[in-house]
Amino acid sequence: MNIKLAFSALLAAAVLTSPVLGQELDGTLKRIKTTGTFTIGYRESAPPFSFMGPDKRPVGYSIDLCMNVASAIEKQLGIANLKLNWVPVTAENRVDMVAQGKVDIECSTTTATLSRQERVDFSLMTFVDGGSLMSMADVDLGTGLNDLTASASRSSPAPPPRKP
Repeated sequence: MNIKLAFSALLAAAVLTSPVLGQELDGTLKRIKTTGTFTIGYRESAPPFSFMGPDKRPVGYSIDLCMNVASAIEKQLGIANLKLNWVPVTAENRVDMVAQGKVDIECSTTTATLSRQERVDFSLMTFVDGGSLMSMADVDLGTGLNDLTASASRSSPAPPPRKP
């Protein structure tokens, strides 16, 4: 009886901890698998991230990353020859193009803002531009940086000047 109980427990543990095989696809991945086409939105003039190369094909850092995504999708979905459909997008329409399903992914320089994150999903951060600090001309930034108050956004009022 103990052998049957131990075997049943082992079998249950194996079934419950194994990955779900043959999981149904939905959304974008289902469409890509069905059509065999991955539609990539790109900017034509956002160097060095996304721009037209000398052969009139998209090139750049973001394009390289999206090509890696395309290779991973091709492998994961078991598609022998995934067709890439390149669609130019603009700064004005790129989020709409993703939200409306006109492109599967956008490869460029789009900043992940809260309002955009309400409409589309973003990958992990791939590039950090930098940060800056603005102060009054008479403030000595060499001391007391911890005492400065930073504005949370452009629409926030600037803090009052520090008194010496």
